[in-house]
Amino acid sequence: MKKHLLVILAIITVVMSFKTNNGGLKVDTIAPEFSMKDINGAVVKLSDYRGKVVLISFWASWCKQCRAESPKLVKSYQRFQNAKFQDGNGFEIISISLDDNIDDWKAAVAQEGFTWANIGEGKKWDADIAKLYQVSSLPTNYLLDRNGKIIEKDLRGNMLENVLSAIKK
Repeated sequence: MKKHLLVILAIITVVMSFKTNNGGLKVDTIAPEFSMKDINGAVVKLSDYRGKVVLISFWASWCKQCRAESPKLVKSYQRFQNAKFQDGNGFEIISISLDDNIDDWKAAVAQEGFTWANIGEGKKWDADIAKLYQVSSLPTNYLLDRNGKIIEKDLRGNMLENVLSAIKK
């Protein structure tokens, strides 16, 4: 009986460590600065978004789970874009594509209705920004406060909308 209990505790410990330490950048750290050209050739610099709540969203056109999350991102963006938050005024999304086919990326952005900044390097997992942000799976996202500090990460489903509602003034 004690042996079974120890095995169960060990399994719970392993599961919890995956849930709370799933890699990537940590909450309560400052998101690394970047400056990249977007899908239209304009420069997107993270520090230009200071003062707003920002979701950095890593995705790819070929990622089924990413595409399933897309309508929720669009809905949250439309609802909170001009909202006032405890942690900033306005909500922005910066989508970072890990596509290697630029045409597929551009088509997906249009299909999903992404009207916010869309950047990518066309290098899939070898993208410098994916390495900088320690991205090892898709979708991956980081929610930043007005100072660029990561306040949440890997928000799925309705979690993004729930967090934004909770920090709204």
